[in-house]
Amino acid sequence: MLAKILKITLTLVGLFFLLLGLWIFWAVGKGLPREASLDIQIGNPIVITPQNQIKIMTYNIGHGQGVKNKPTDWRGEAYTRQKMAQVTQVIQHENPDILTMQEVDLDSDRTHHINEAAWIARGADYPYIACAVVWDENYIPYPYWPIEHQLGKTKSANCILSRYPLSNHRRTLFEKPRNNPFWYNWAYLDRGAESVEVQVGNQHFTLLNVHLEAFDINTRQEQAHELTKLLSTLKGPVVVAGDFNSIPPEATQKTGFQDDPETDYTADHTIQIIRSALPNFSEAPLTGFSFPSNKPDQRLDAVFAFGGITVLSGQVVNETQQASDHLPVLATLIFQK
Repeated sequence: MLAKILKITLTLVGLFFLLLGLWIFWAVGKGLPREASLDIQIGNPIVITPQNQIKIMTYNIGHGQGVKNKPTDWRGEAYTRQKMAQVTQVIQHENPDILTMQEVDLDSDRTHHINEAAWIARGADYPYIACAVVWDENYIPYPYWPIEHQLGKTKSANCILSRYPLSNHRRTLFEKPRNNPFWYNWAYLDRGAESVEVQVGNQHFTLLNVHLEAFDINTRQEQAHELTKLLSTLKGPVVVAGDFNSIPPEATQKTGFQDDPETDYTADHTIQIIRSALPNFSEAPLTGFSFPSNKPDQRLDAVFAFGGITVLSGQVVNETQQASDHLPVLATLIFQK
C-alpha cells in the first residue's frame, strides 16, 4: 500500500514539474534571432523639402510610464495615457525630422496594450515607422507579488520614426549578461542596435538606434565592442544615437548619484570603446544631464556621427514634465560637402 501511495505521489510530482516546464517554455521560451531583416510601416508620406541640415532626437520613453521608484512599479491606464500624451507633446514641440526611441511598448499588459510607436507617429506626424522588437514574451511572472501587477504579456521595441523615407531595416542583438542565471536570461530583454537607411533627397545615411545593458558593466562593455564591429562594416555617412547607459569619461561625477548611490561608473569604459572606433567622428555637445529626469545628474544618452555627416549642435531637452525617466537629446546634423 505504501509503495502504491509513493508511486502515485511521484507520478503527480513529475506531472506537476512537466506542466510547470511546459508553462515556462510557453511563457518565456521564444527567443529572438541575433540578426534579422525587419519590415517598415509606411503611412501617408508628408511633403518635406530635403534640407542639408537634419534634426534628430533620441529619447528613451520608459514605456510611457514616467518616473518610477522601482522598474516594476505598476501604473494605471489613465496615468499611462497621460504620460504618452506628454511624450508626444515634447516631440511635437521640438519637431525633429527623425526620432530614435528606446523602451517602446507595442502590445504589453503593463501599458494596457497601447501601441506606443503608432500613438506617437500619429500624434506627431511621422509616416515611417521602423520598430525592432527586443522583448517578446507571452507572460513574465514578475514581480512575484501581487500577481495582478506582474508584467505578464510583454512586447517592447526600439523604434525609429521618420519624415524621410526609410529602407533596409535590420536588428542586431548583443550578448546578455553571463552572470545572470540561464532561466533569468530566458525572460530578460535583449539589447542591441537597430539600423535603417535614411534617404534625404539625393543623399542618404545609415542610422543606428542603440540601447545597451543597464545593470552589468562588463556586459555593457562587451556590447560596446559588438557595436564597434557592426560599425566597422558600414560605408558612407553614419549616425549612432541612443541610450548607452554609460556616462562619458570626462564626467566629473562617477558615483554617489542621488537616484541610486550604488551606481558606479569608475571602471566603465563603454563610451571610450565606442569613441575609439569611430573615424573622425563628431558628437552632440551636451552641457546638461539626461537621467534621471526628476534629478538629472547622468548623461546616458548621446548622438555620434561620422563618414560624411557632422553634428552641428546638441541639447538636452528639459521641458518634458517627467514624461519618462530619461530626458530626450536633440541634435542637428549636416552633410559634409
